[in-house]
Amino acid sequence: MATISPIQTGLTSNNWTQDGVTWTASCSSLLDINNFAAYGAFNNKYNGAPVYSWGSSSGTYNSNPPYNYQGSINTTIQDGIGTVYGEWLQLQSSVPLIMNNYTFAAGGWFNIPDNFYIIGSNDGSTWHPIHSATIQSPPLSSNFTKCSTYLLVNNTGTQSLTGSSTVSVNTTAYSNATTPYTYFRIVVTSTVSSGSLVELGGWFTNFTMGSSGNVVCFKEGSKILTDKGYKPIEDLRKGDLVQTFVHGYKAIDMIGKRDMVHIGSEQRIKDQLYVCTPANYPELLEDLVITGCHSILVDDFKEGDEQRTREINGDTYITDNMWRLPACADLRAAVYDKKGVHTIYHIALENDDYYMNYGVYASGLLVETCSKRYLKELSQMTLIE
Repeated sequence: MATISPIQTGLTSNNWTQDGVTWTASCSSLLDINNFAAYGAFNNKYNGAPVYSWGSSSGTYNSNPPYNYQGSINTTIQDGIGTVYGEWLQLQSSVPLIMNNYTFAAGGWFNIPDNFYIIGSNDGSTWHPIHSATIQSPPLSSNFTKCSTYLLVNNTGTQSLTGSSTVSVNTTAYSNATTPYTYFRIVVTSTVSSGSLVELGGWFTNFTMGSSGNVVCFKEGSKILTDKGYKPIEDLRKGDLVQTFVHGYKAIDMIGKRDMVHIGSEQRIKDQLYVCTPANYPELLEDLVITGCHSILVDDFKEGDEQRTREINGDTYITDNMWRLPACADLRAAVYDKKGVHTIYHIALENDDYYMNYGVYASGLLVETCSKRYLKELSQMTLIE
């Protein structure tokens, strides 16, 4: 699964796009809107030249041990935790993501978090605990420096965090640690020393998309051969007749749709989009964009195709007596060059066998449909009536 990060060098706004995701940064308060904006924690800049960090209002944390928050800002956290007081930094993503790990950079080394919660939400209002941590002693001893190791989010126990020195961090992973969210917030209940505010020169976070198995879909705009000619897949509906390879016309039983992040990795990973062009597939009428696990149906494998297919699918499979060749295993298909969030669709046709699929034509190319079981139980798609 490809790693997605919000960090963008040169960032100058609280709204930006990185790794195909649109991000929005916000915070509970600001020390100075001109020099300590929320995006300062994500612009890969912590060297002392504005904007190099996010800083909360001054005087909200005790300047004496245990340097705890003494203001009124609070967040209600579900699952039995309740009201938690502390300044917060928030990151919103345009698609649901799972946070994997993170580390910190300092503006003032004494202002980084000590005790904190990382929480997630899908509406920006109801918050669920993902992770909490207590840093046993300051990992950094100089301003404008960064920790060199990362803390795992889905880990309960003692972890090590290395900066100027290596310190112990007690972490707790909650049951929601692997749940995809679109809002992430770090709520800081105390800082490591006596700066009287919380400040992050960087909150370096890494995410992945939620596990979705083998995504087998067409990009929006793909044209499917029906009894009325080729129609965009997004215009098809239950009951429409689709031309199959060897079974005549079959009615659509279900249609599903969802968004996916296409990162456009040079590696031929399965969780992204690929484009099939008429130059490489002479039967095509126009470019066709499909997911990496969506199979083209072929008479026989060419050199290397079978091995790559086994690496992706674990074995080889057939549909209508044709071999299934995943797009990411077919070197004729190229990685789609338009990174970002795209809507994908798939169809399941009427079949007495809940587990079987068909060969159909997409812009002239013979490809697979999905089974009713895949679309209903495994695809994580929204079904269209």
